[in-house]
Amino acid sequence: MDGVNGASDQLLKSAANQLRGSQRRCFLAEVCETLCGGNARAAEYRFGWGRETVEKGMAERAMPEAERAEQPPSGNRGRQPGATTV
Repeated sequence: MDGVNGASDQLLKSAANQLRGSQRRCFLAEVCETLCGGNARAAEYRFGWGRETVEKGMAERAMPEAERAEQPPSGNRGRQPGATTV
C-alpha cells in the first residue's frame, strides 16, 4: 500500500466502523463496487472486511428500497425472552 492509497483506505475503514447494520453493509458494497470492481474477495484483502458481509451488502443494494424496508431488524431473530424450552 502506498501513502495515498493507504491513507484513503484507512479513512474508508474508519468511516465503515462508524456505521452499523444495513447502512454499513451498503457502504461496504458501494466501496467494493467502486474501488474493487465489485470483487468482494478483493475488498476482503484490501480493507479486511468480511467478504460475506460485502456480498450481503451488494445483495441489499440490488434490492428495491421498499423490499429492503420490509426486512426485520436482526434483533427480532433468535430466542425470545420468556420463551419456554422443551
